[in-house]
Amino acid sequence: MSGVHGGVQRKIRKVNPNALFSPCSNHSLNLCGVHAFVCVPSSVTCFGTVEKLYSLFSSSTERWQLLKVKTGKNLKRLSDTRWSSHYESVKVVKENIETIVSSLEHFQDPTKANLDTRSGASLLLSAVCDFTFLTNYTILAFCTGRYNLSSTIFAVSKNDS
Repeated sequence: MSGVHGGVQRKIRKVNPNALFSPCSNHSLNLCGVHAFVCVPSSVTCFGTVEKLYSLFSSSTERWQLLKVKTGKNLKRLSDTRWSSHYESVKVVKENIETIVSSLEHFQDPTKANLDTRSGASLLLSAVCDFTFLTNYTILAFCTGRYNLSSTIFAVSKNDS
């Protein structure tokens, strides 16, 4: 990538030793977000739960449709490279937590789901209804919202220059 020792920066400096390296502000912000959130175990757990919600609902068209009909929205997948996707993921969960809980309760019914679905829904229901998760995703929704705003401002200012 842009490393001094083996990246594009070094290759450019070989051609022109006077070339200046200017890191992309959005990329730097992305790296900051990745490293900041990974340092906090509760945020890793919270994002993991959000990702498991996405996995449970997206792995079945029936579950996906039920959630879409109830919320009018789809859960969003987390992305390791685009941290603005974390904001979208957490935002959808935050705005639709009651519906997500009722959907998980729906899939615990033995007449409506197979054993794997009931097991996954049960585990996620207890995780989503946990006070720690509720507190953390509220905080993460705020933090990722601010992060997304900064990222958008950097992108707009870069396009204007």
